[in-house]
Amino acid sequence: PSRLRRPPFGGGPPPRGGEEPHRGRGAEEQGPFSEVPSPTPPPLERSPSDSVVHVDVREPEAPKDSGSSSLATKKCAFGLLFVIAVAVGVGAFLLIGMSDSSRGRGEPTIPGESPAGNGTTKPRNETTAAGGNAGTADADGSWGGFTGIGDVEWPGFPDTGADWNEDDLNAMLPDASLVAWQSLKAPAAAAGIKIGSIYNDYRIWGSGANAVEVASYEDVLTANFHVITPENACKPSAIYQTRTPDFRDCDRVIDWAEANGVEVRFHVSAWGDWNPDWMKALPAEEKQDEFSRYMREMLTHYKDRSGTIKYWDVLNEAVCDNVFLTPSKQNCAPGEGRPEDLGLLKGAEAESNWYPEIPNYFDLSFQIAREVLGPDSMLVYNDYGFESTEDPADPEKHQRVYDYVKAALDRGVPIDAVGFQLHIANIHGAQGIAGSIFFSDYMAGLKEQLAKFAALGIEVHITEIDVGCSFPTLPCTPSWARLDPTVRGRAQGAVYAAALEACLDVEGCTIYQMWGSTDKYSWRAGAWDPDEGDGEAADDGANSMYNQHAHIFDESLQPKTAAYSILGTLLARAA
Repeated sequence: PSRLRRPPFGGGPPPRGGEEPHRGRGAEEQGPFSEVPSPTPPPLERSPSDSVVHVDVREPEAPKDSGSSSLATKKCAFGLLFVIAVAVGVGAFLLIGMSDSSRGRGEPTIPGESPAGNGTTKPRNETTAAGGNAGTADADGSWGGFTGIGDVEWPGFPDTGADWNEDDLNAMLPDASLVAWQSLKAPAAAAGIKIGSIYNDYRIWGSGANAVEVASYEDVLTANFHVITPENACKPSAIYQTRTPDFRDCDRVIDWAEANGVEVRFHVSAWGDWNPDWMKALPAEEKQDEFSRYMREMLTHYKDRSGTIKYWDVLNEAVCDNVFLTPSKQNCAPGEGRPEDLGLLKGAEAESNWYPEIPNYFDLSFQIAREVLGPDSMLVYNDYGFESTEDPADPEKHQRVYDYVKAALDRGVPIDAVGFQLHIANIHGAQGIAGSIFFSDYMAGLKEQLAKFAALGIEVHITEIDVGCSFPTLPCTPSWARLDPTVRGRAQGAVYAAALEACLDVEGCTIYQMWGSTDKYSWRAGAWDPDEGDGEAADDGANSMYNQHAHIFDESLQPKTAAYSILGTLLARAA
């Protein structure tokens, strides 16, 4: 029988040594290069009303097929581009600095960018996104409630491709339609999908935000999203800093969601890494008993909250990687573990906390969850780097995850859904030189992969999408930093819309959920220091070249072009 279920629509500082912000080691370690954006397209047109903006609502045109690129050729070119990207990145740091600090020494503000140099500006209209106002663009064309508009001149770099055809970018967004801003929940429901984000728990609690700021942030969540995921507070690393659990922070998020009629995706009950030190230090002979004990204890604590917790990320990121040119992410070990695991799980090479010492680690995770939570719970396997059949960074992971999930289902493992993380960048929409060479078919491959998993009789969820200017731990290129933000805003919106279209086109894709709603509180706002065990950002400055501005609401909680692109796509589908 089919496992597919489409449920009805529903209504302090981080812990010491335990909070580990979601690193999403899918996108940032898939491929070591940044994109090169294309030149500024014609500006978006404003209507007489401040709450109306032109956005695209048609399905993006299919990418042109060169017919000459083989996978081997792409991988060779991928390696060459990596070397070039490293050289460009070093030059970028020497030229304008990682935090663009030269702006403070008298360099004129780039037209189309705020004086802060971060590509955003506080709109004149202070109404929050939840209040239904579109925001306004400042007179100088700054990036306000949506991307800046107007005739903007910018000091481009010689290698930005000034002679590229602007129609290529415009084609990514369909004919403009007037769309007045409204919350995303009703259009999503009308289109037959749930839309979601995360609650930035420790990131907002530790920010010093006052009660009004927190309330404004929470208003954006309640107005726009059916589902939220606690960003860090419900991970084992937060709850189990010692063998005695502390559920208070996770409870705090779930209590808020319940009080506001928002559903919760519980994230996450089992993960091979990012566990507390005492778990990592367990002797091999104690691991299975301790794993079973803590999982049962944690899930038992929350099983009575099923009225709010509708989705359970039971297991996270278990299938191995073979990322091109990244030895630390080449961790497949065919000789490890059980024969039925097909050599596809992360083991000792990936410093997995549980496998292969717990040989049935994958199966056991779902068996415990089903036993504790019951037959009606929605149990999810969540992963990264496999989301498209056309991804040259790790070109076979899409098949490895599919093969493993199919084999697990065949042997009776109770998986109800697979989560596609989708931490991506504008290049995944075939934007710029890198995108057109390596990712021209990425979105078509996403749709193919969603359909492939749905055909197994399970649901597919987009669980963590965010769209930045490069892979998350790499800087934005100099040309990106200097371009009119209209370009990056439109390209970002096109990628968000294309991923949503792919989900809407697949019957089993029931949720489109983002890993963050606003650039104000974002894991993609700084450079992660790999030497920091607690995952603290090395540079969270808004001016940093590492600031990806990866979300659909800006730092003033106003909807960006990406938000309008999602809204327009939903309205068109619901019509």
